[in-house]
Amino acid sequence: MTILKRNSSFFFKLFLISFSLFLFSFTYASASTYYVSNTGLDTNNGISESTPWQTISKVNATTFVAGDSILFKKGDTFYGSITVSQSGTAGNPITFSSYGSGEKPIITGFTDVTSWTNLGNNIWESTNAVSTLSYLNIVLIGNTNTPMGRIPNGLNYYTYQSHNANLSITSSDLTGTPNWTGAMAVIRKNFWTWQQSTITSQSGGTISYTDIGTSHNPNNNYNFFIQNDIRTLDTQNEWYYNPTTKKISIYSSSQPVNVKVPTINKTMTGSSRHYITLDGLTFDGANSSGVWFDNSSYIDIINSNFNNTGQFGVYFYATQYNTVDNSTFNNNNWSALTSSDNSNYITYTNNNIENTFLIQGVGTGSIAAIQAGADNILIQNNVINNSGYNGMMVTSNHGLVKNNFVNNSLLRSSDGGGIYTAGANIDLVIESNIFANGYGFPVGVGDILGRSTGAVGIYLDINASNTTVKNNTVLNNKTGIYLNQGTDNNTITSNLTYNNKFEFEINNNNTSPDLEGSVFNNVVTDNIFVSKDSKDPSWWKTSLNVYLSSPWGNADILKFISNSDRNYYVTPSSDLSMFEVYLRNPSLETFYTFDQWKVFTSHDANSKYLTFSSPSDIFFDYNATTSNKTVSL
Repeated sequence: MTILKRNSSFFFKLFLISFSLFLFSFTYASASTYYVSNTGLDTNNGISESTPWQTISKVNATTFVAGDSILFKKGDTFYGSITVSQSGTAGNPITFSSYGSGEKPIITGFTDVTSWTNLGNNIWESTNAVSTLSYLNIVLIGNTNTPMGRIPNGLNYYTYQSHNANLSITSSDLTGTPNWTGAMAVIRKNFWTWQQSTITSQSGGTISYTDIGTSHNPNNNYNFFIQNDIRTLDTQNEWYYNPTTKKISIYSSSQPVNVKVPTINKTMTGSSRHYITLDGLTFDGANSSGVWFDNSSYIDIINSNFNNTGQFGVYFYATQYNTVDNSTFNNNNWSALTSSDNSNYITYTNNNIENTFLIQGVGTGSIAAIQAGADNILIQNNVINNSGYNGMMVTSNHGLVKNNFVNNSLLRSSDGGGIYTAGANIDLVIESNIFANGYGFPVGVGDILGRSTGAVGIYLDINASNTTVKNNTVLNNKTGIYLNQGTDNNTITSNLTYNNKFEFEINNNNTSPDLEGSVFNNVVTDNIFVSKDSKDPSWWKTSLNVYLSSPWGNADILKFISNSDRNYYVTPSSDLSMFEVYLRNPSLETFYTFDQWKVFTSHDANSKYLTFSSPSDIFFDYNATTSNKTVSL
């Protein structure tokens, strides 16, 4: 019995302690605590639990000073959007928190729809306008985040066979009846993108469209579906929101109940605000974002919940020195935590993120549960489960991503990773994380490089460089660790990959064979690559220790790695040629045994090659918690 063991525990903490000595201290005698309760009155003074205010409107109309606290009563729900109009100071933030006992107070943008008109054929329309918004990104029916109506239903799709630039697509699945002009086509343009596009006209099977947001070019024989039209409603709880009448229609066999729609875009906003603390609040039901701050700093969010947002849980734009800690996120239809590229010094720690970007047709595919463009970022001790695209997308300089557990990523798109990074990184460290169960969404996108059928655990994409990947555990993905074109000067060390189709993969897809934009000078040492299964005759289903691919020949392949040594390669004894080089121009596949591999690469002189007779010979387990775990052997 071969036992491979890896410590993937979460016992590491990063404590940042600063001590400052001041010759003078200042007190803020004018700082006050204000109370807000559903049973209060806005005519009260708000300064005691017995004389609380009642509404968010009263909070927004009040001028606060550094050191003030605004406390919402636990167990209560408050409708509206908090506008942060003043700033605190260092040591004296303005704090939004809670008081009393019970569940965290809820700040919500949802309103209940209770009055319905039966239009016939199981279509029910709200009797009155339900929102002032022009478009709804989220609707709850029976407390379930419910997609709008679409055709075909469920996870079924039409296929387009041809296209004209980025102007139209033509599909044999469409006849021109009905004519979908004015509806929305959601077009899979590539592996990772579901593009929202407004249909401007239709002739037979050809629909012309205008993209919403960032544009991508189509690829023939990919998929699409149609939404945002009342004629798509034919399945229980499918909905359509009319932007003109502001009414919602639902397909239901009986009168709809427990329907919630958002009526505001953001449940808290702040622009050019500083030293703000959010502690112990729940934000629920924003059409766009739970909390949005721009051009702000020292925003501390702790012990809070962000549920049911149409786009983002928390969004930081052009901000710095912000923290989100010990908070939960659920049903954020784009991203849970996002910091823009022009942000700096952002910390995300100890958060639990569930169910991100699972509804196709909301946003695009280039979304991650944690999206971090900020430099000097710390992402540590977070749990991310069930994300439609990347678990984390980190394009930071001077960043540390450590002790995170990412599970079930790429459930609605492909060609991404449990963690994905790209660009000219400087001093980015990906350390001691667990990346498990990347799926990928293969419908209607072909099988180029196998990326449509799977996902990557750790993905270093175009031009990612100077990144250290160490002590990670990566299991049950299409590829364990993947380096794409332009990745150079990266260090891959002391990682364990297990039961991925390709344990380690490098692909060079640049347009010329020189070093510019190519893959070179990467270090691969002290790793354990465990291929549980043997090769399959269909190469995209195969299991390999190492897979290298280039259009430019072996000379290009040999530039990929400057040093590979002290690695363990573990394979079934029934198949000893688990190293592949694929040259695409012309197409040539070569499989190597370990001894042949060492000769070909002039590397791995001190590496070891182990075999096993049956997958049952291998025991594999990991600990994705901060608690001790007992394993019976």
